[in-house]
Amino acid sequence: FNKNWSATGLAETIAGIDRDVLCHEYRVLKQCAPQRSDRGKPYFVGHSGKLSERQRSNRFEEHLAIALWNLNECWSQPGGGWFSILDYQFPLKARQSDRGIGKVDLLGITDQGQLMVIELKRGGRNNVGENPAAALLQGLRYAAIVEADSKAIITEVENHPGDRFKDVNVTDAPPVIQVLATKSWWSTWFNLGASTRRKVGDWEMEFLNLAGYIEIELGVTIDFMVLDSGPDSMTFGTDGRTPHFRQVPALYPVAWADHSAPDLLP
Repeated sequence: FNKNWSATGLAETIAGIDRDVLCHEYRVLKQCAPQRSDRGKPYFVGHSGKLSERQRSNRFEEHLAIALWNLNECWSQPGGGWFSILDYQFPLKARQSDRGIGKVDLLGITDQGQLMVIELKRGGRNNVGENPAAALLQGLRYAAIVEADSKAIITEVENHPGDRFKDVNVTDAPPVIQVLATKSWWSTWFNLGASTRRKVGDWEMEFLNLAGYIEIELGVTIDFMVLDSGPDSMTFGTDGRTPHFRQVPALYPVAWADHSAPDLLP
């Protein structure tokens, strides 16, 4: 699950991943994952949709996650049906010493009751951040942890007093893994300049092959979604602490034409 890769040689790196070992690591992590319920800690910690003082800095992906949560919308899934967002910055650590384990950017739920681990990416000026394969493996890692303690999470959902939790029935099926990124982030990776493309390689086919193998071997669903919103699409309310969109953004799947030339149009 190592995500600290250089973009140089990305296609070769993805092709070199031992997929059987990767799937084995997923199963092992499910067996030994930290479980907050064992420590008497809740997963839903009472988020308000407002920024803390720490979050009022340049943590743009957190701002975006909160703005999406504040919308409380239902979104279409690539294979049919819909999903909504239950929480943001969903904690996974059971102990402070659980190194390398952060928070799920967004926790969703499908109309079929499957939990969703949503890895959110936002492109920035001269900074593309993690590559798509690293984002996928991060989501895969967090999905294993969510699945490991799914019974406790399901119980919390069923007993949660919030309006968005009413009539929500969660199954114990493996979580859906979704890489949700701004159009600018996807576009940067798909439309590399000639010299950069030579260094990175044609990573798209290797990436899709990896995702397809994971889906079949682990029985999970993997979605790749575009969030089409402009750089000035958010405001922060009169209090300066409530991220929200000026208008509801478009959200739609990446269209992988011929598995190699992605289309970023809805």
